[in-house]
Amino acid sequence: MIVKQGCAFLLSLLGPICGPNSCCGKNLENDLKKLNHRHINHYVKDSINKVSSLIENRAKKFDDFFKEMMVNSKREFHEMFERTYGKIYLQNSDVFSDFFEELETYYKKVQ
Repeated sequence: MIVKQGCAFLLSLLGPICGPNSCCGKNLENDLKKLNHRHINHYVKDSINKVSSLIENRAKKFDDFFKEMMVNSKREFHEMFERTYGKIYLQNSDVFSDFFEELETYYKKVQ
């Protein structure tokens, strides 16, 4: 809908394509306007598709990066706390496991 409105607006700015002393008639002028409309419509859709694809690819890269960071953080925190606190940590490690599970669940919901 927006693309059609934009094309109509752009074509309205053109006014008559053929000048008053031109050999082209109203039919040819209308055909030229339709051709311009198709070209503009194609260009706008193509541009939107390129931007959409770019955003989609970057979102996927971010998603993959974030998930990898979560896995690495979970593992590294576990190793560090186990080295630092030993048995005390291991007895209470479910707190950290629950935290990461909740964080992962939250991230899945907001995607």
